[in-house]
Amino acid sequence: MGKYSPIGPLPILQELQRINLLGNYLLLLGHDVRAHSAGYIELLRGCVNPFVILDNSAVELGEPMMEELVNIFYQIGADKFRSAIVLPDVMGNRAKTLESVETMLRSIDGYTACSLPWMGIPQGETIAEVIQCAEGIRRMLGKNPSYWGVPRWIANNLGTRKDIAKLLSGRDFNDNAYEPNVHLLGMSSNLDDDITCAKLSGVMGIDSANPIVLGLHVRDIMTQYEHMPRLEVEDHGSPYGEEVIFDYWQTKHITPQVIANIIKLRSVI
Repeated sequence: MGKYSPIGPLPILQELQRINLLGNYLLLLGHDVRAHSAGYIELLRGCVNPFVILDNSAVELGEPMMEELVNIFYQIGADKFRSAIVLPDVMGNRAKTLESVETMLRSIDGYTACSLPWMGIPQGETIAEVIQCAEGIRRMLGKNPSYWGVPRWIANNLGTRKDIAKLLSGRDFNDNAYEPNVHLLGMSSNLDDDITCAKLSGVMGIDSANPIVLGLHVRDIMTQYEHMPRLEVEDHGSPYGEEVIFDYWQTKHITPQVIANIIKLRSVI
């Protein structure tokens, strides 16, 4: 059974931890950890046997964080417990993903590059290209990365993440085929596929802000599911521009529906 990592601003994660709902399977956004490192160090101190995935924040920043992630990894003490550093990726682009990975690995000492617990994110426009990208990442590392991540756009565009997740957790791409090694990056627009894939034996878990954002809009994750925007604006023709009516990253508190959504999601994966 897969695990769920909530994604959100630090105050939301802290509040979830206070009510014992954060869990110990955590994907942390690299750029937010950089901005609030002391808070995240304290958050991790409160976790028992955490598994931390340090994300490259490519979606949030428009481009992936590179070698700076390694410094953040050590700064928060992630080398002291099970963890993964997400290699750079460019959504849907095999060539640029491989170029970014090569650039990052060249910027790091060779021994360090070989010893860190990387998570590769193979990209491409088709399943064949995604597999070719995974092969390219493996060649550059000289072995399979410790973990693989499968982004949500694959389910949105290609219908399912199941085939790729099963392939990446198999013997060709998993040097320890008895241990799950695949993480599902974000929830897609297809909840059924997300749940199905999270239950696969080779999948460790899934992350998303969506259960929380849905809850903040008083929507039940199982019966009113959709992929909700993190930022909502309205344009009333004001000379001051658009008015922000909802900004998830400025949210500081959860609601009963948020709690219910997290519990329900965890119960089905």
